[in-house]
Amino acid sequence: MLLCLSDGEDVSPVLEYCDRRGLYAEYISIGDYPNIKTALSKYRATANYDFILFYFTARTIPEEDLIESASFILKFYHARIIVFAPSGAGTSQLFGELFDMGLRELVDYNDTTDLGAELEQCLSMDGKGYAEAVQVGITAQIETARAYIRPILDIPEGLRLTIAIAGAQHRIGVTTQAFSMYHAIAALGFTPCIVDVEQSFIESLMMVYEDETEAEGSIVHIQGMDFSHDIQVGTGHNVFLYDLGVLHEAAAEIFRGCSLRVLCAGTKAWELPLLAEKLGTYRDDIQMIVFSFASKSEEKRIEAMEIGSYTTAYAPWNPDIWEHGNKEWYERLLVPLLKERLSP
Repeated sequence: MLLCLSDGEDVSPVLEYCDRRGLYAEYISIGDYPNIKTALSKYRATANYDFILFYFTARTIPEEDLIESASFILKFYHARIIVFAPSGAGTSQLFGELFDMGLRELVDYNDTTDLGAELEQCLSMDGKGYAEAVQVGITAQIETARAYIRPILDIPEGLRLTIAIAGAQHRIGVTTQAFSMYHAIAALGFTPCIVDVEQSFIESLMMVYEDETEAEGSIVHIQGMDFSHDIQVGTGHNVFLYDLGVLHEAAAEIFRGCSLRVLCAGTKAWELPLLAEKLGTYRDDIQMIVFSFASKSEEKRIEAMEIGSYTTAYAPWNPDIWEHGNKEWYERLLVPLLKERLSP
């Protein structure tokens, strides 16, 4: 018995192969759940399967979620884990981490890959050979080294870049996106600071992480990250992420004055009118819309709406605000925009 979890709607190559082999198979759409682990936990028949296949069709893979879910399966079930993912440097690094966990049935595929043959080998008694598995680990080490030494952006001295992050409504992930972008920008070599314009969360963080908090002038250091209430903060930082909460007229001046202006929005039917209201008021000010908690079907509905010429993105799930999850996704999102703003 095989359970297939996929981020795509077309899993016919897998189901057709299983049908030909007389292997019972079921399919779960990852997009219908907040994360992979939730999908596994709510699917009560998981323990009955001999094989659990993660079949990714998009290049954006929820790496932390997948690793946590694989650990969950290894701990509680006896199923053999198989992972199919599109070829790429990010996939190679991810497979390296999975290889270190003891996984061997790892397939990075492209348009010329015979998915049926690969699946047949993964389902065989011996699975993939040891030599093939070791090669996965070696490739991962090479790609990790390349990523470490590869210069991505040339950061000029005296740079001051401002990024405004606001929401179309309350509790739509504004602060979570500020944290995620902070990690991504820091990884690119910048020195970022989150500015809590609405003064809504720094005090709470200081209370919870009292032993890991250090104040230095207008800057508060918590868990290795820098925060401030002062929108004119002039310390040794070069990127300032303004957390504006819900976009409203009192914050609009700050929003308009930033180098990059991001609106966080929801995709549910009751959330779209709130997005429409903000677009009607601030249409010419918004440059990017990041949608939170979107399923695949909701993404398609948004794309069909043709809401404008904004850069749009669907944020991956990142449950730990202190960890730099989904590194490649944020790098692909931010690097072109940052390059554009660093151009002379």
